[in-house]
Amino acid sequence: MKYNISDIKKKSTQIKNNEGTLAAVDFIKNFIASTKIELFELLSLLDKLIPYAIKEKTISKEEILEYVNQRIDKFPVKDDIEKIINIADTVSRINTKYGIEYFVPKIDKDDAPYTRNPMYFDALIKLSDFYLDIQENDKAFQTVSRAVQLVPSIQDIFKSVRKWKLLAQKSAEICLTRKKPQYADFLHYYLVDYILDIAMELSSFPVHVRFYGIRKRYLNGVGGNKWYENNKDFNNALESLKIHSRKDELLKDVYDYMYNQLILDMGLERKWFDNINDYKQFRELRGQLSMKEFNDLGEDFTNKSFDGIHLVHDFVSEVVKKYFDMEN
Repeated sequence: MKYNISDIKKKSTQIKNNEGTLAAVDFIKNFIASTKIELFELLSLLDKLIPYAIKEKTISKEEILEYVNQRIDKFPVKDDIEKIINIADTVSRINTKYGIEYFVPKIDKDDAPYTRNPMYFDALIKLSDFYLDIQENDKAFQTVSRAVQLVPSIQDIFKSVRKWKLLAQKSAEICLTRKKPQYADFLHYYLVDYILDIAMELSSFPVHVRFYGIRKRYLNGVGGNKWYENNKDFNNALESLKIHSRKDELLKDVYDYMYNQLILDMGLERKWFDNINDYKQFRELRGQLSMKEFNDLGEDFTNKSFDGIHLVHDFVSEVVKKYFDMEN
């Protein structure tokens, strides 16, 4: 039997609109029961079925969970971390706690082979999101802390920086979800996240370097990210620490670090950045290299983890303390 999952889902929407949610649920169930499908197709259909079933008051969440588990159990996942993540995501659509109950026993085995899989990081981030959703903030932070331990092993500067940035974002988010917002810690992670925006641009060196254009706009007085600068939580954090009057000075220090010291902290040489005002000048300098020298330059830089993350954290701690001590 030939089928297209997208067409089945569209058909279920039509049935829901014309005949009601219960009819749409029965249609999807009948299709699943009568058709041989792959796990990813099943999950796609369950993602469609679950919100319909939840709206139908004659079906309890316990019944939905039982049905979903019966379908999923037909597909052994063993230690396939990608499948485990996808199933947990589907189960959590019934109730976040159900997602946690499925997830935790499967990813809390430190000796499991998937703990060496790069997607194990993604699994921990997903679990932290689940904990945040039910306001288990301590568990969310503990899970993020576990993810931190995995990043140094990633020998790819772009992926490494991206994951450090995600961890900073998650940590900042957790600080705000506590009963009493932890503004000092939030400010720290928020500024780390902001700085890593530029680190992301530098991590594509020497192939794509938007850094030059961004720095040039800043030096010409039109730089800076207004979304970051004017963020309500950022301003609240500055007010909480009584350093809002020093905001412009603080940001100037942050930008000076971004466009100068960060280059060195990422392991890049000054010659590629000093006295180079735009990408055109960079290409001219790059053009002096042979193809082998250019390739070696790229491989030496990109095939490593971002070891300078602690230097970013150190800078943020120092600059915030500097203005806190001035005003307190």
